[in-house]
Amino acid sequence: MKALFHMKWWALGAIGLCWCVNIAAQEENFLYRIYETRTGQEVNVHILIDSLMHYDIIFLGEEHDNPICHWLQLQVVRGIYRRDSAVDVGMEMFETDVQPVIDEYMDGLYGEFYFEKEIKRWKNYSRAYKPIVQWIYDTENTRLIATNVPRRYAGAVAKHGIRILDSLPSWAYTYLAPLPIRYDTAQPCYAEMLHGDMGHAMGIEIVEAQVLKDATMAYFIAKNKIPDRRFVHINGDFHSRKHCGIPLYLQTHLPGARIAVLSTVTSKNSTFLPEYADYGDFILLINEEFYLSD
Repeated sequence: MKALFHMKWWALGAIGLCWCVNIAAQEENFLYRIYETRTGQEVNVHILIDSLMHYDIIFLGEEHDNPICHWLQLQVVRGIYRRDSAVDVGMEMFETDVQPVIDEYMDGLYGEFYFEKEIKRWKNYSRAYKPIVQWIYDTENTRLIATNVPRRYAGAVAKHGIRILDSLPSWAYTYLAPLPIRYDTAQPCYAEMLHGDMGHAMGIEIVEAQVLKDATMAYFIAKNKIPDRRFVHINGDFHSRKHCGIPLYLQTHLPGARIAVLSTVTSKNSTFLPEYADYGDFILLINEEFYLSD
């Protein structure tokens, strides 16, 4: 019954998405475009997935409340699985201290009621992330990995700075990247936060909280990356754009890994702009006029 409900939900979603695509074609000529940044050429979903098969670790940078991102994520993970079932999925939306809950649920110890009660789910979980979690649940051979730092520690760093982590009890360090965590404020992702390029300047403590998240996600990706298995990671776009943030830290753990970054951009213009070339290996360009919030 649960699987049937899941299929019906996605069937309705697909119908709605097709309707939006049709309207978009009539009025603005595009709902979304996917570009390969090396060439600036548009590619379809199938070519995107074929291209991603050449990478070991794939970052899908999203806008958290944009359903086009979430639709594409499921297509990518399913498409990779069809081509090679040796694939695991990590998600920013799950904190490292809930990994036992994920494992118990995937092993069938209890149902989704207790699972969803324990995972500190995001407010848009049911629409945005539950479909991919359900797909993993129904699929053999794919693991779901929690990668994000528990928010209580990120909150403490945002208030007191990263040195507050030195005062944690010893058991807490199992949920974090190894200390000390070094960072460079000249890196684009952190420079934008510190100097106001994102619209307003942020204090160093906020930057350090971001550093903690990025370093922790990178560490748990590396910790759970199995040779000869691909790893797809779903995260907010800012955590991986320009191969900064998580990919930057990941290189220290897995220096030889082939890493791909898909970055999300919203615009009224469907044209590939030169500035997008630095954002990642692929761009998901979504028409902001057809922005549908979860």
